[in-house]
This record gives sequence, C-alpha cells and structure tokens, in this order.
Amino acid sequence: MEGDDVDLFKLPIPMSSIYDGGPMITAGVVIAKDPEFGINSGVYRMIVKEKALTGIDIVTPNNMRLFAQRAFERKEPLPISISIGVHPFEFAGGGLPRAAWRRRDGNCRRASRRGRCSLRPAPPSTCPTSPTAEIVLEAEILPTGWTWPEGRFGEFTRLMGGLHWNPLVRIKAVAMRKDAVYYNLHMPWENTWLAAPTRYTAIRQALKTANVQVTGLNVTLGGCAFWHAVVQIRRARPATARTRCWRRCR
Repeated sequence: MEGDDVDLFKLPIPMSSIYDGGPMITAGVVIAKDPEFGINSGVYRMIVKEKALTGIDIVTPNNMRLFAQRAFERKEPLPISISIGVHPFEFAGGGLPRAAWRRRDGNCRRASRRGRCSLRPAPPSTCPTSPTAEIVLEAEILPTGWTWPEGRFGEFTRLMGGLHWNPLVRIKAVAMRKDAVYYNLHMPWENTWLAAPTRYTAIRQALKTANVQVTGLNVTLGGCAFWHAVVQIRRARPATARTRCWRRCR
C-alpha cells in the first residue's frame, strides 16, 4: 500500500486497555538516520489517529527525540521505518538505551542461530529496515513539534499513563509478507520479559566497573525489570581488605 491506499485500520492494531486513547502500535522497531549521528533504533508506541497518521511517544529524552528535534529545527520531516514482527533479538536490541544499532546488530548476529540479523533498505525508503519483519511501514516524523496529544496508555508499570504532547507521523507506504502476522506488545508482563535482559547487561557492566564480582542476578517482576534487582556478590577476602587498609594507613 502506498500513498492514498495506505490504511492502518486494515491492520489488526488493538487497544491494550479500555482506558487507552486509541489503538496503539506497541511493538514497532523504529529506525531513523541522522546526517551527523548515523542510524538509531528504538521501540516507541504510536497511537493511530487517522488511516495514515499516528503519533509517536518521544516526549522523554532519547536518541529518537534528538533526531526529531534536529529535523524540526531544520523544518524538515524525519524519515523513519517501522518494522513490526521482528526477530526477538532485534526487538530486545531496540530497547537497549543509548546504544548504536551497529553494535546491537553485531550482537544479534552472534546470538542468532539462524544467521544474520543485518539491516537492509526497503525501497523506496532510504531508512534501513529489519529483514525479519512481518510488516514494514515507511513513514516520516512531521516537523510539527511536540504539540499534538498522544495517550493515554496502560503502561508497563501497571499504571495508567497520562496525556503526552508529541509530534505526528505520516505513514507513506506499507509492505508486508504474504499471510503476515501482526505482533503487538502486551502490557505489562510481556514488556518486562523483553526488557529484563537489557537490564541484566547494564547492571553487570556497572558492577564490573565497580570491581564487584557478581555470582547471581535477578531483575524482579515487582520492579517491572527497571527499578529493582537482587544481586549476589562474591565476598571480598578479609586479608585483602586488611592489606588495603594497611597500605592506606601508611
């Protein structure tokens, strides 16, 4: 579907909560390209407003917001692609904070048993897309600024989120596989399962930097995979601690 034929209402985009502001695309890996910073990806919810118009929740500081802000200052739309129904490694990689896609892509290739998870351009878009996607939307973030209501939405925190002010997104084309499967991220539990591995990586790296040896780690459901973890560490040998103290005292 391209141009006037684009109709998001033909896709089975659901509402996750009876209090949601409308149907939401919740599992689209959004990929954008900035002239200076290169390629970035992330997962952002997108409320369907019209058959070819959505919002995008980039009200909080993130790289996609930075890209959109830079395009807004140039008074230009920001071309993006939205890949729905991708390989789980690619989806989890989209949730890694402040990491370049190129690095995530390398991790994905090493982790996947079925081969590469590399990106490819989807004509006529200049933005890369996931080759594993069931559905790909070619779109652009319009230079409207953070002026349009987006939400409300039942968040992964198990609380109802408020109304946000965000840019608009125009959907220019839709491509899909034959008998494509539409994937929707279910809130709140499924989000936790997918976010937890990225938290494990971040926590282990932080503790390694602090020279703490981790023997066990559990990111709990109670903390929604973001705010609470149980960490088991290797106890430092008393002799080592006394030696360090003695050296400092001298």
